[in-house]
Amino acid sequence: MNCDKPFRIGLILLAAVYFLVCPGCWRSETSTPNPPISRDTPVVEESLDDIRSQIARVVHVENNKHHITSPEEFDAWRLKALIKLDQIRRLEGVEGFQQTPVEKTGSQQGVVDATSKKIAWRASTCWNPTCLGKGKGGGPLVFVKQFENASIGPDGNVKWRTLKDDELPSALACPVCGLVEFVRPYDEPEVEIRRKKLTEELSESRRIRAEAEAAGQLVPAGVRTPTEIMKESTQLPKLFLVPDGG
Repeated sequence: MNCDKPFRIGLILLAAVYFLVCPGCWRSETSTPNPPISRDTPVVEESLDDIRSQIARVVHVENNKHHITSPEEFDAWRLKALIKLDQIRRLEGVEGFQQTPVEKTGSQQGVVDATSKKIAWRASTCWNPTCLGKGKGGGPLVFVKQFENASIGPDGNVKWRTLKDDELPSALACPVCGLVEFVRPYDEPEVEIRRKKLTEELSESRRIRAEAEAAGQLVPAGVRTPTEIMKESTQLPKLFLVPDGG
């Protein structure tokens, strides 16, 4: 009597029951994938001039030093300006630059543009409401910092030269008003919104974990660790610009 066939059928049934009872046991442990970034942005009714005046309300100047009196309000109006500026960028581009399709994550300040074979630099914006520099459409000034110790290596990637002892890294200041307090990385509005939500999630995660530890309880399921949240933040896409000409 051949027992192989019933034996194989039994193994198949046993495996099916195992997968149904413990569907996660057979999967390799991988981190939860990051949620896709929503491409929906709020509608902003205010004009850029109105937004600029609102930003100016929360900027205090004393002894020739600028202070942001309400960072939360400043960032809220800055996001509105960013939405307006993004509409201009998509229609008209950025003065003096071409956008590269290359998107990198992490802390890179420069990437190699595949088309021009030049270094594309991390885009920045000056949000100083009294800055005389303006971009296309009257929006805030968008610019890049071209690091002199960066070049394209033999492998086609950006190569960074170690600064000499007498070389100091210069601050990322606005090329028009010269201030550093108002310089922020330029990101698409959806990325900025996602980063804000991650900051709120990070704060909430730390609060929940501290309370659970104080009460001697386990952290509720579904609460991501600070490491997971910060990792997603570093993986958000960044915008790089290629200087025209040269």
